[in-house]
Amino acid sequence: MAENLQKYNAAFREVFGVDDSLLNTLVYKQSDEWNSMGQIALVSALEVAFRIDFDMEDIFALTSYEVGKELLRTKFDIEI
Repeated sequence: MAENLQKYNAAFREVFGVDDSLLNTLVYKQSDEWNSMGQIALVSALEVAFRIDFDMEDIFALTSYEVGKELLRTKFDIEI
C-alpha cells in the first residue's frame, strides 16, 4: 500500500510539478496546474505506473487527487 501511494504521488508530482504538501489540494480545472492537457498527462502517468487502462468514463471521473485514489481502489482494486 505504501508503495502504491509513492507511485501515485510521484505521478502527480511529475505531471504537475508540485510538492507533496500540495497534492491533496489538486482539483481538475480548479488548480492552475491541472488543465485538460494535464489531465491527459496524468492519466498516461497513472496508466504506466499501475499498468492499467482508463476508459473515457474513468478519465472524466478523475477530478481530484482524492477522487483518483478512490477510483483506483473501486475500479482497479488498487489500495492507495
